[in-house]
Amino acid sequence: TNTGGKTSLSTTLMQAGHSLLTDDFLAVTLSERKALGHPGFPQMRMWPDLADYFLGGHADLPLVLPDTDKRRVPVQAGGLGSFCNEAKPLTRLYLPARVDDPGATVRVEHVPPQQALIELVRESFLGTVLEKAGLHRERFARLASLVGQVPMARLVYPSGLDRLPEVCAAIIADLEVDA
Repeated sequence: TNTGGKTSLSTTLMQAGHSLLTDDFLAVTLSERKALGHPGFPQMRMWPDLADYFLGGHADLPLVLPDTDKRRVPVQAGGLGSFCNEAKPLTRLYLPARVDDPGATVRVEHVPPQQALIELVRESFLGTVLEKAGLHRERFARLASLVGQVPMARLVYPSGLDRLPEVCAAIIADLEVDA
């Protein structure tokens, strides 16, 4: 989704020492044994207010597109964080669900596979393009296979950049349960 705070969460995780695999789009390949997430480009797309918060400014960052204020932020050693340039097994998919209640508790809610499939169909990129190309059945079958292999969770957390370390700690704790 465009309102979940993916960029803020990713940046906070990178500042904590984790590598970025991709920004907005995750390419996935499936085998019978595992799902692999493939690296995107070593950059993030960030709104000026987030660049100001995380980087101390945005004026020197190039625009993503001429008609938007969103900026390109390189991800590299010595910069914003590190980039992972190899495919990695997927162990969990998270749906960020930011809420406007500042007193809300950060929580991870595991999503049953049937609901996870609905969420993936709703959130996956190129859905209408694939449907028009006649590939919607294959897309649906691949998404169903993905939810059969990779658990999904809804990450519910309050708005506010000050809460991001708590949110990232919840993600890490959730992932450690399976380790």
